[in-house]
Amino acid sequence: MIILKDGMIKLEADSGPFKKGRKKAKSMEDFKWEQLIENNLISVGKPGRDRIFASQAGLCERQTAGLFYLDSDEEIQRKASAQFYFAFGNETENIMARAFDKADVLIDRETRIEAYHDELPISGRIDFVLKDVYDEGSLVLMELKTCGKLPARPKPPHLAQLKTYMLLTGMKKGLLWYVSRTVAGWNGDLKQKTFEITMTHSERTEIAGRIALGAVYAKSGHLPKRPEYMKKYACGFCPLIKFCWDDEDIGLIYKKPRSGIETENWRKALAIANDVMDNQEKLMTHFHEAMEFEFYSIPF
Repeated sequence: MIILKDGMIKLEADSGPFKKGRKKAKSMEDFKWEQLIENNLISVGKPGRDRIFASQAGLCERQTAGLFYLDSDEEIQRKASAQFYFAFGNETENIMARAFDKADVLIDRETRIEAYHDELPISGRIDFVLKDVYDEGSLVLMELKTCGKLPARPKPPHLAQLKTYMLLTGMKKGLLWYVSRTVAGWNGDLKQKTFEITMTHSERTEIAGRIALGAVYAKSGHLPKRPEYMKKYACGFCPLIKFCWDDEDIGLIYKKPRSGIETENWRKALAIANDVMDNQEKLMTHFHEAMEFEFYSIPF
């Protein structure tokens, strides 16, 4: 056995082979191998930022405002499972990109967008911009999502994310493309499902209003109420979910707004939303130009 004595390393000859082990510590009695992964892949992040992620802006104005600034001491834990999801999603995206490129429909990937309006500090990345194979001369935005069981309908957070991208670019059509993490069915075919998404004028107005209201509340230093239309199942991985539904201390720097502030915030949000809606055609033209793609006007 190798021992350390008086600063010197010494080999004790009579110790016999394979005697490095020791008795199991009491704290290890309930140890499971799986804990090595769970305990050592937990990461801690502070989501306070100077911009709002577009992926979190279209579903709930409370989420939009709440994630804009968190108190400097507020930390959010990201579990090991989230890192596996992220890794799986990234590699799936790489494989899909090769397929789109081979099919000659890939225009751009990881396209960064930012809201043009000064009062909307929102930015995001669109997974794919593709040629629309059903409408020559048009583009379609595509968001790729990995999942367990393929959904029967688009999941609310994913739908809100894609609609937000469509609003900020003025685009008329989007695709939500789901790929199952179980990968293949009994016959070896890829488990996948796509949903073609279009937006009516009223749907665009609704999304614009939610985004604008969340941004206005964030800038005024107040937190809006949880929207009545929100259901817990639709909150997804929002880090505010326990605060909104379990009445935990939210730990944010926000104050509850007085009635006068609520009225003023609604007024400001409406003006911003109307401006976004008035510029939809211009945004679409600029987006096509940015993609260096020949543009044909497509009326609402």
